[in-house]
Amino acid sequence: MELERQKAILLANNIKEFVNLVNKSHVYDQFMDPNKSYRLTLIVEEFRITTISDELLRINQHTYEERSSRILIDRFRTAFKQIAEYVGQNEDDLFLFTGRIDTLVHDLDLFPKNEDEL
Repeated sequence: MELERQKAILLANNIKEFVNLVNKSHVYDQFMDPNKSYRLTLIVEEFRITTISDELLRINQHTYEERSSRILIDRFRTAFKQIAEYVGQNEDDLFLFTGRIDTLVHDLDLFPKNEDEL
């Protein structure tokens, strides 16, 4: 269970770093289309990604809460599909985010996708 807790904390920290990068994207507007980076900021805010990462960190702070973690990870997975799709469609303008997207894809692969594996 300690390994699962560490994986959940790693995912939450990487989500938080991705949100920080998106929120600071206005600094990099000379390298990308400001309208597309603003749209990405709105998508992240719409799905409340920051809240998901904060809750994932909070519930796994001392012990691994499998059920609550699974719910939050599934919520993030559904939101992340749309974020990754948007960045993929606009990769020429949002290329700065592709590294973080790949990191989050790898982190999500550490958790099983279907409910049968619980």
